[in-house]
Amino acid sequence: MPVLTLDQNLVAIAAGFFIGLVLSLAGGGGSALAIPVMLYVVGLKNIKLAMGTTVVAIAVTAWISAIPHTFRKTISWSTALAFTVPGFLGLFLGRDVRAGLPMHLLMVLLGCLMLFNAAFMASTLQTIRPDSGEARPNVGMTMPLGFLVGVMAGFFGMGGGFLILPSLMFSGLPLVAAVGNSLVSVGSLGIVNAIPYAINHHIDWRIVAEYIAGGSLGTMIGTPWAKRLGQTRTLSWMVALILVVASLYMIGANVPDLYT
Repeated sequence: MPVLTLDQNLVAIAAGFFIGLVLSLAGGGGSALAIPVMLYVVGLKNIKLAMGTTVVAIAVTAWISAIPHTFRKTISWSTALAFTVPGFLGLFLGRDVRAGLPMHLLMVLLGCLMLFNAAFMASTLQTIRPDSGEARPNVGMTMPLGFLVGVMAGFFGMGGGFLILPSLMFSGLPLVAAVGNSLVSVGSLGIVNAIPYAINHHIDWRIVAEYIAGGSLGTMIGTPWAKRLGQTRTLSWMVALILVVASLYMIGANVPDLYT
């Protein structure tokens, strides 16, 4: 386990706060945003250690973020299960496909995929409906999409939240309802994805605790914003902007390493 300075530990807590805020607003994307922060700000030099630590922290933070959504009735548990259970099956397939690929190449591919999702979020015209908490997407679309997202989550070794939110919206859920359901899937897929990291000791549990502490506070602040912003297109544009910035940074940081 690397020895971190006091400043680095404080940065980890601050990063957790930001990721918790993003999760509560966007329903996912925390792993993709947190990994560059873990590598280049907190100071973890090992990519696998950064990914394993991030996946656990994001999964637990996502579950914590889902709690306020249960009280606001923006989670359909039948929908979350219909999406997540096929996702578990896809997860194992994605891991097999990923085996042997360089980690820097995975980061570049992830950045490109995030750009695609940003374009989707920017183009959506969906707004929150009064019955969003009871909305039901097309199950015939939800289950196959859950499987495909699981494949991608296993391939990239993350919770897949940046894919889950647009997939749920595409299957018929309005934005705020999709955020709540996404958090359940992010937490569930993330924990299962974290098992190989834990077995291979690629998790820094101290930083996990710091991330969760900061993330819990970010969740408390972000959840009320999500309800208000979801009534307009503002939240879609905010999510898209966050994805664009994170993806460009990730691509720029990893492309040079492909040639070294």
